[in-house]
Amino acid sequence: MNIKYLFIFFFVSTFVGCSTEPPRNLKGKKSAAIINHKNSKSDTLVIDHKIAVEVQLDSAALEQNKKKYGDTTIEAYAEDGAYYQSVADSIIRQKKLPLMESSNYKFIKFVQNNGAITIVKVDTLQAVSTLFFFHPAKPPHIVDVTDAENEYKSYFK
Repeated sequence: MNIKYLFIFFFVSTFVGCSTEPPRNLKGKKSAAIINHKNSKSDTLVIDHKIAVEVQLDSAALEQNKKKYGDTTIEAYAEDGAYYQSVADSIIRQKKLPLMESSNYKFIKFVQNNGAITIVKVDTLQAVSTLFFFHPAKPPHIVDVTDAENEYKSYFK
């Protein structure tokens, strides 16, 4: 697979994942996380409500992973990842869970109802694309997209 297909995948997934509409299921409430996402120049995305967050590595981190794991491995992962991510996206839409695509942030800060905070440093994530489930009553969960439906049922039960 040519490297241009990898970049096409990321380009398309960015536009598919981005939306100017607020996430569903917020019942008319504006979320601080969404306001931060759109208006802040901060390097930290704050998440404080029930949502799925998809994190894509930026081009520098992608190049670093290509050097570490090799072009062929990253390209194979991108192919498989695109399929499984589309299945996971379908499940998320079916369950009416808000989905946010996070890019251009160095950190993601998940804030739970009890005040517990989990900070994820994006450039330490191993995968080209990582999906998190978050509910304010629980710590964030990295989703195995190959089993997204069972992961959803288990986390949001």
